[in-house]
Amino acid sequence: MAAVAAAIFIVYSIIGSRALLPTTEGMDPVQVIESYYQGFGKLDHEMMEACVTGGAGKNDINAVVTFFVMSKTRQAYEFNAPPPVFPAHEWQGGDLPASPLFGAADLRVEWLAGDYNGGELRYKADYTFWIPEQLTAEEALNPDSAPPSGSLSYPRSDILTLVRKRGNWRIAEINRVLGMET
Repeated sequence: MAAVAAAIFIVYSIIGSRALLPTTEGMDPVQVIESYYQGFGKLDHEMMEACVTGGAGKNDINAVVTFFVMSKTRQAYEFNAPPPVFPAHEWQGGDLPASPLFGAADLRVEWLAGDYNGGELRYKADYTFWIPEQLTAEEALNPDSAPPSGSLSYPRSDILTLVRKRGNWRIAEINRVLGMET
């Protein structure tokens, strides 16, 4: 009897935790795209995972997970550490913030092809991708050097294919171009 109660508790806990995960329910395709790219700066890999299907964006999500873990580890060691990054999509231009920028800024989404009722759409996303600048090898070996506070930016263009999965729009494919096309 105790084993049955334990099994029921475990199943209930799993279902409850899955119900708390983000979803794209009720989002239109552009909102799904925006949520995916905002996930970078927010370090919200769970939202990014909710926006994709079939392995799309796997490298992006892995990078965000790695950066999230590294930043949490740093915060654990440095009790008064500033926020690890400033979400690039929230930056309004002008002077760079004290924390390095990370994520997609100036996102522009353009419909390319597909029928909303047909279940597959293609979009182009142009944006500036910001990352924290890295320490040089010499700086990394110097214990007195401060962590980098600067940011580097790269223009990017992605071609996205969105599909309906269980009635919700999800990104099924991301083809990245290494610079914005004119």
